[in-house]
Amino acid sequence: MEEQESDKDIDVSRVVCPKPAYDRLNKSGLIRLIKSKKRQITDLLLLGDFEGKIGNLLNQARTNFLKNNKKITERSEMFRDIVEFDLGLDEENFGALSNMREELTLKHPSLLAYLLLGEKVFDFEKFGFPTRISLEKSIASFCIGEKLWSFGDREWVWRRGDFRYEISQNVHGDLYAGQIDASGRDYTEKTLLGDWNIFDTLKLNIRDFQGIFAYQDWSQFLVASLKYAEAIGKSKMPEIIQWKKVLEQVGAVGTHTAECMFGEGGGDFSTEILFDNDIIMEGKKSKKFPACVYGDGNNHYIPYIKNGNICYLFKDKEGEIELEGHGRFFENGRYKIVLEYAPEDLPDVLKATYRFFARDRSMLPKIMNKFIKETSK
Repeated sequence: MEEQESDKDIDVSRVVCPKPAYDRLNKSGLIRLIKSKKRQITDLLLLGDFEGKIGNLLNQARTNFLKNNKKITERSEMFRDIVEFDLGLDEENFGALSNMREELTLKHPSLLAYLLLGEKVFDFEKFGFPTRISLEKSIASFCIGEKLWSFGDREWVWRRGDFRYEISQNVHGDLYAGQIDASGRDYTEKTLLGDWNIFDTLKLNIRDFQGIFAYQDWSQFLVASLKYAEAIGKSKMPEIIQWKKVLEQVGAVGTHTAECMFGEGGGDFSTEILFDNDIIMEGKKSKKFPACVYGDGNNHYIPYIKNGNICYLFKDKEGEIELEGHGRFFENGRYKIVLEYAPEDLPDVLKATYRFFARDRSMLPKIMNKFIKETSK
């Protein structure tokens, strides 16, 4: 189950910036500003470069902390938190490993926030935050949850409602598509001193795998998305009809695997096979063998349209869905939903797929041209 912020033993790999904090950052325009400072984030969290600007900020904090006249102010509290970060580097030897610096930043977020915003951290109320520390903690969870310290550019991320969605490609061309519950508490508590806004600034996502994985072949995932678009009457949406223009806008990301870059032949025959399968629809029997997205080994994911959404199913004896009436392959089996997209997600799903499409990129135009031709009849 999801866990809330803890003072110790934070598993940084599970961090997600929850919706209340994310929405405030987004509404204030801070997300765009933060992303423009990726170099500074990398220096702190990945490289551990405590020279230059970061070193100057640490020295400034130490000096001001020692000169403090014991009057507590926002500034003195910020410098105290930066000094505690600095002490943590020495006491716990955090300087060596990036995940340890991430954990320390989550506990003492002032250095990262001041590095990115400077004096603007004291304008927290203008940005929609009730306190300086709530702003700083939100910035820390966003930077770490979104892995903004990474050099890579192989993730496509978007949000809808309480969920954070990601489609990514590793250096070998493998596909990962997943979703995280990024909901959080957000309420107003009445006190003797007035109303107090309380909201989550950090969340730890569930440990269970929630998504799909395909080994160096994005073809089935793309065809499933296109057939879903057709099923809900969106086969002529701009992201499909003008797919070449969209690809030019998002760009293509290469891989370190030769077959992903240059292809393996396949030809029109494999394209025909891809389109010869149909997506299972709730309440309807299948006329053809159902489409699948094949992962590694015996893992496979079944696209399934339910309540207007496309769900990806994974076989699980505790699953809530049965697929009787869709062929012997599914008899006596139960499935759980591991990924679900609504119609509003389709533009992002398609953009990410065009950008990261791998094993054989020559299949992309073949699939798109065939689909557009068939749905234009």
